[in-house]
Amino acid sequence: MCVIAELEDYSLANPDLENAVMPAARHAWSKPCWDGMSDSSTQYWRLDQAEASGRLRDLELALATLNELDQTRAAAWRETAHDLQGSLSLVTLASSVLDREDLFEPARHEFSDLVQRGVSSLQRFHIPGDSTVRVYR
Repeated sequence: MCVIAELEDYSLANPDLENAVMPAARHAWSKPCWDGMSDSSTQYWRLDQAEASGRLRDLELALATLNELDQTRAAAWRETAHDLQGSLSLVTLASSVLDREDLFEPARHEFSDLVQRGVSSLQRFHIPGDSTVRVYR
């Protein structure tokens, strides 16, 4: 702005200049200004694109981590369901054997212990992703 003001002051102080001199001077001054603004805008755009690209990589990494955690959680739930089914099957089988009248007393005690251990394990199952152990009674 100072250079433009000086050009205008010079033009007013020298009224006998040819008509083409001042427009040429203004053009000569505006070209480097325009080039500087254009270069600055281009550099800003490049930096903005690089930053956006970095944010995209961060989001993709976070999404991959979430997908991995989801797969781990699903596997833990499958394992828990499998363990619960196994414990429940053991309790069901052992309790059905206890209903038999021809069962010898030592075997009855073994199956009774199996039922108690199976019920105990069912009462203290662990929910995946939860740090507490739940006891159901």
